[in-house]
Amino acid sequence: MSGDIYRSFILASNDFNRGLPIYINENSIAYKQPKGGKAEPRPDGWNREKYLKSYIGELVKCVEECVPIKQYLYWSIVDDYEWNSYDPRLDL
Repeated sequence: MSGDIYRSFILASNDFNRGLPIYINENSIAYKQPKGGKAEPRPDGWNREKYLKSYIGELVKCVEECVPIKQYLYWSIVDDYEWNSYDPRLDL
């Protein structure tokens, strides 16, 4: 999902819930990365830096348009253990 689609989703949520704050939780980009190894490049060309710049940039545009975003949480500062594995990697 690109940042502009993300912004469209936030704006639509705001349109359907006027007056309610928006809390964004568990937003991140995943990589295949063996434990202790280097992250494999993603086939779509996205990397964490590009992702964060794009998505947070769209959040800033929403705030500038008076969308009441009260919280943004990147998922996660540490990897989570799902499906009996730490792969894919989500942490910062």
